[in-house]
Amino acid sequence: MRTPEGQSGRFARRAPPCSHRRRGSRPRSARPGGGCIRGCELAATTFGHAFYGRSLADGEVAYRRSQTGGYEAQLADALESLHSHIAGTVELSGAQLATEAATIERHGQQLGVNETLLVRALDLVDAFEASATYGPLFVSSGPFMRGQDVGDGRDTHRAMLVVQQALIDHAFSAPGVVAPCSIHLFQGRAWLTAEYVPGACAPPSDPSVVHSVQLELEHPLTWGHPVGYGHQDAKKPTGLCLAPGAVANVTAPPALAAAGGFKVLIGCQTHDHAPKNMHKRMDRVSVTAAIDGTSTLVTSPLGGGVYILVPYGASLGVLSVEISGGVVRAPFFRRTSFDQMSNANWVARRTAAAPWADLETDKFLLSVPSSWVYAYDDPLALLNTYDLAMDAVAEWGGYPPVLREAAGVHTLYLMPDLLIATPLYGTGYPQTNVLYDPETDYGGNYDFWVLREVSVAPPEPLQWSEASQGCR
Repeated sequence: MRTPEGQSGRFARRAPPCSHRRRGSRPRSARPGGGCIRGCELAATTFGHAFYGRSLADGEVAYRRSQTGGYEAQLADALESLHSHIAGTVELSGAQLATEAATIERHGQQLGVNETLLVRALDLVDAFEASATYGPLFVSSGPFMRGQDVGDGRDTHRAMLVVQQALIDHAFSAPGVVAPCSIHLFQGRAWLTAEYVPGACAPPSDPSVVHSVQLELEHPLTWGHPVGYGHQDAKKPTGLCLAPGAVANVTAPPALAAAGGFKVLIGCQTHDHAPKNMHKRMDRVSVTAAIDGTSTLVTSPLGGGVYILVPYGASLGVLSVEISGGVVRAPFFRRTSFDQMSNANWVARRTAAAPWADLETDKFLLSVPSSWVYAYDDPLALLNTYDLAMDAVAEWGGYPPVLREAAGVHTLYLMPDLLIATPLYGTGYPQTNVLYDPETDYGGNYDFWVLREVSVAPPEPLQWSEASQGCR
C-alpha cells in the first residue's frame, strides 16, 4: 500500500487490510475486523513505517522495536547522497562513496520492510544504469577489483554494486516481500546489467500462456554419514527462463503446496562470490521464493532459469507444476526415468531464446550458456557417457545399485561461471571448475571437454577426479 498523503511517510491509523497471508493462517474474513495478520498490523500501527503488506518475522519485529527511525534515516541519507552523485549535483570522493556504501550494506535489511526506501533504491539503480557517465554494472566497463582505494576510478560502480546486492538479498529474495500486495513495486524493474549476467532474455509475447512442467519431486533419505552435498536441496530444471523484471506465477498442486520446504529458484548461478577479490559479476545473482501455497509469485531484476528446489527427505513422485507470466522456453534436454527426450526433440528446442541451457539425466545435470550448444547435435550420446561415468563414481563411493538409481541431488552437476567456486579446483553442487566469457558467442557447438562424448578423451582428467569427492 502507498503512504497516505499528508502523513509525512507515517501511518496515523491502522493500515487497510492486506490480502497476503501465511499458509495456515485464517482467511481475512475469519479474523476480527478482516485485517492482515499480526506482522502487517503491528508494522502499520506500532512502528508507523511505510509498509506494503507482509507479515514480519519475529526477528524483524524485534529489530524494528529497538531501531525505529535511526537506521532508516541513515539509509535514506546514503541513498540520497548516491543519487546526487550520479546526477552530478554532488561529487563524492572514493572514501565518501565507500562510507555511503558501508551504510547501505549495514542497514540494507530496511529495504525489505520500508516501501519508501525500497522505491528510492530501485529508482537509484534506474538512474545509475541510465547515466551516460557510469552505465550498468559490467556492461559499460567490465569487471573491477573489490575494496576501496584501488585507484581504478570504479568507486561509483563498487558503491552501486552494494545497493543492487542489498536489493537482491533483502527485497527480491527475502521471505514474504514479493507478494500480491507488493508486486507492483517490482514489476518491470529489469536491470540492464542482466545483459552481462545471466544474459539477455526478452519477455514473452503472451505472458498469459501457461507452461505445464512435469518434475520428479523426490529426494530420499539415505543411510550413512552425509557425503558432499547429498543433503542439499536438489535442483530440478523446468526448461523455462524468467525475463529480467518480469513476474512468474508458479501454481503448485495441493500435495506440493502442503509439503513445505520446496522453493522456486531463479538463476542457475548460485555460488556466492563474496570471498573473491575481483567483481566479475554480482556476488549473489539468484533469487528464491518459498512454495507455501498453491500460488507463488517470483521476480528478479536479473531474470534467469527457473528451477524447483527439492528438500532432503521429499517423496512426492512425479507431479506437474504450472508456470505462467514472464517466462520463455529455454534450450532443454532431459533423459530421465519419466521423460525420454530424443535428439530430434533437442534440435527443435536448442535455439530457444534464453541465455542458458540445461541437459539432465537422473544422475547428471549440466547447465551451460546457450551459445555453447545452439548448434550441438547429439546430447543423447553425451549424457549416456556421463551416466556411465556417474555409475563409476557411485561405485567408487561405495554406494549400492539401489542408491545409484535414486532420485535427489545429481551425482554430478557441472556449470561454468566467471570465477571458480573454490580457491582451487573442487567439488560442489554445482561444480564450477570451468569459466566462460559472457561477451563471447561460442558458435553453438563449443569444442570443450564438458561437451565431448566418450569417443573423445577429455584433455583435463583433473576435472573428473573431483567428482568422486562429492558423490552422494
